[in-house]
Amino acid sequence: MFCELCAAAIIGFLCWNLLQDSDYVLRFYEAFGKSDENLRGKVAWITGAGSGIGKALALHWASKSVRLVLTDLNSDSLEKVKSTIGAMKSPHTGIEDVLLLCTGPRNPFVKSTIGAMKSPHTGIEDVLLLSGDVTVRENHSKWFNSVMNKFGTLDILVNNAGRVVQGDFSTVAFDIDEALMNVNTMAPVGLTKEVLPHFIKKKSGHIVTTSSILGHLVIPNVSAYCASKAAVLLTGDFPKILNPMGPRRCAKLITVAVVNQVSEAWISTQPLLGILRISMIIPAWIFDWCGRMGFKLSVWAKKKGII
Repeated sequence: MFCELCAAAIIGFLCWNLLQDSDYVLRFYEAFGKSDENLRGKVAWITGAGSGIGKALALHWASKSVRLVLTDLNSDSLEKVKSTIGAMKSPHTGIEDVLLLCTGPRNPFVKSTIGAMKSPHTGIEDVLLLSGDVTVRENHSKWFNSVMNKFGTLDILVNNAGRVVQGDFSTVAFDIDEALMNVNTMAPVGLTKEVLPHFIKKKSGHIVTTSSILGHLVIPNVSAYCASKAAVLLTGDFPKILNPMGPRRCAKLITVAVVNQVSEAWISTQPLLGILRISMIIPAWIFDWCGRMGFKLSVWAKKKGII
């Protein structure tokens, strides 16, 4: 009977694991940790905010009245994100939806009070757009000065901008690998060094960097990308987010990590999350298996003309 209960418990635990999209610590904080309402009024700087995770994070935080600094290489994408934020409708009744049917002295006061209700969403006046290349070191100080001139402070930096290049390590030009490393690794280092004195002076601040599971599990044809994300994991003591999943759910889980000050969060769909967990126990076998599977996938992709 005892063995049957143990077997049932193990099977139940494994099945429960298949439903998870983040590590156990993050799931705990999602259920019992601080609310993302704690971000209200904070100033957050998000790079790579024109699309993907950065865009989803900007929109999610805008719904929490976070004052936003958005950076991306594509200025048109940033304008679209800002327009989307501006179009967010307040749940409060607007004064245009109030009709007074009495001339009593208190009615105008009631209407003005309704009109003064502040929307819980970020307004476009609280969004600063900084378009440009994150790898240009001169931009960092210029951008930070713009942030301070606009808001007077900064509470959160999210190093999210990144790129990926596919191809055989032996054939991809060195300049391309170098450019990728500059975006994925050196840009976060530069921006972090730019804002760190401010955080130290105010004795508070939060720095987040999105990494990748491929910083742990290396596969062929994206070697430079894997190396750049592994380097991010080894750079500094700020929180890292490992993620290969949908941007909206990822944005929610990143918010949980930020609010609860999680030092490293694993965010992923299955089976990658399970493979990553197993790799912590038997790394050599998992790395060898990933290499073989990655090679087979790369051969198949080449035949299909994908890479």
